[in-house]
Amino acid sequence: EIILSKSNVRLIYTFILRLHLAAPLHNPLAWGHHFGGQRRTYLSRSIIMPGNAFVYGTLMAEEVLTKLIRRVPANKPAVLAGYSRYAVKRAVYPAIIATKPEERVQGKVLLDLTDHELEILDVYESDQYYRTTVHPVTEDGQKVTADVYVWKDDFMEDLAIGTSWDYSLWREQNLYRWVDRLAPDAAHPEGDLQD
Repeated sequence: EIILSKSNVRLIYTFILRLHLAAPLHNPLAWGHHFGGQRRTYLSRSIIMPGNAFVYGTLMAEEVLTKLIRRVPANKPAVLAGYSRYAVKRAVYPAIIATKPEERVQGKVLLDLTDHELEILDVYESDQYYRTTVHPVTEDGQKVTADVYVWKDDFMEDLAIGTSWDYSLWREQNLYRWVDRLAPDAAHPEGDLQD
């Protein structure tokens, strides 16, 4: 006799549904992904549960989102505590790292992203970042659960600690060249747009 818990039934259902939808077995993003040295398995959020993402840099631009995921999801301005945002050396985009509890990063929460859309953002954010779960607070005081991309310790020498990054300035100086150079596979453009 086999006794299944509700969580196991959900996993089996998801597996069968993925087979039914003919998810390619050779695609690592369909079944799992190595991220930040840890294996992160993605169940199909577009079927089970939508996801949120806290964004604080180039992904705040509607033009970038439209190019990447073909839509601008519902979003809310939000603040993430315990992190600081810095410029990346020789690049025009920022990164965040965990710092003091009183530090704050202004950004926005993208709401109800599908699993496929989160996978596109994974590719866009490159190997210099890892995705983790945080709890930013929206401007109306609501604490939400969201994923965020954090700079990896392995690349700390490339981070300009103490040099802030300004979204308005980035939009003014780099937005359209950035969008024009977005690759079809969602990878970051070259970071040398200042030349």
